[in-house]
Amino acid sequence: MRPVLVVTLSMSFAALADPVVETWVRGDKHRPVVDLAKAPQTEVTRKDAQTGATQTFRGVTLESLIQQAAPAPALDLVVLHFRNGMVVPLPFRDDTALKALDPLIALATKSEDRWTPRFPPLVKKDSGVRDTRPITFEGNKLVVASLAHPFQPGAVEEASPWQHVDSLTGLEFAVASAWNAQFSAGDAAPLKEGQRVYLARCQFCHGVKRVGASFGWDLLDPIPITELRTSKSLTLHVRAREGDAPEKGLMMPALRDVTEAQVASFWKWVAALAKKGPASYRP
Repeated sequence: MRPVLVVTLSMSFAALADPVVETWVRGDKHRPVVDLAKAPQTEVTRKDAQTGATQTFRGVTLESLIQQAAPAPALDLVVLHFRNGMVVPLPFRDDTALKALDPLIALATKSEDRWTPRFPPLVKKDSGVRDTRPITFEGNKLVVASLAHPFQPGAVEEASPWQHVDSLTGLEFAVASAWNAQFSAGDAAPLKEGQRVYLARCQFCHGVKRVGASFGWDLLDPIPITELRTSKSLTLHVRAREGDAPEKGLMMPALRDVTEAQVASFWKWVAALAKKGPASYRP
C-alpha cells in the first residue's frame, strides 16, 4: 500500500504546483518563465465579467506582470495566450482600455472564508443542451471587469473573446502594426475591409496557416474556408449559431451585428490570403 500512497501524494503535489506563465517578444526563442505564486499579489472583491458573479480573488494584476517584463518602448501590443488556444491581443499602452478591463490573473478565490486555487468550469448558457466543450481552468483564471474589447467595443455577451478564454499561459509582446501586417492580403478596399473584420472579430479564435489562435478552425489550413463555404453560406454561419452546435462541440457564437457586406469582404480576404499565405512578422 505504501507505494500507492507515495504515488497519490506525488499527484497531489503536482496538481498544486506553482502556476507559471511565459513572457517573450515575438520572434525571440527565449521565453522566460514567471512564477505567479512568487509575484506581488493583491486581494480584491470584484465582479468577474466572464461569470457575472462578484467574488473575492487573490492574484497578480496584468499591469504589474507587464511592468515586470519591461517591454521596449517600440512594443505596444501584448498578445495573451491561453491554454485552450485562444489568443487575445491587447494594446497595453492604451491606459483607458486597460483601466476599463482591469485584468487580474486570479490564483485563488475565497469561498466561506477559505481560499481555494480551484475555479469551477464555465458552462455556457444554452437551451437545455449539454455543452460538450465547457471552459475549464488550471492554475489561474483571467478576471476582467468588462466583456468589451478595444478592438470591438460594441460586441459583448456571447461574442466577446473574454467569454471563451481559460487559463493564461503566455504574454507575447509585439509591435501592433507588424502584427496586423501579417494578415494583409492586399491594398484593395475589400481586402483591407476583410482584414479589419478578421482583426476585430475573428483573430481571437481563428488563426491562418497556424499563425495566431488555434481555438477554432484554422481559416486556411488544411483547406481554406472559402473552398468549403460560399460567401452567402458563410454569412449564415457567422450570423446564426447552429441549433445543435453544442452537441457538435462547436463554440462559434452568433455574431448578429456583422453585416452581409462585411462577410463578403472577409470571404474575399480569405480567398486572397490563401494564395499568398500570412506574411512574416517584421517590426
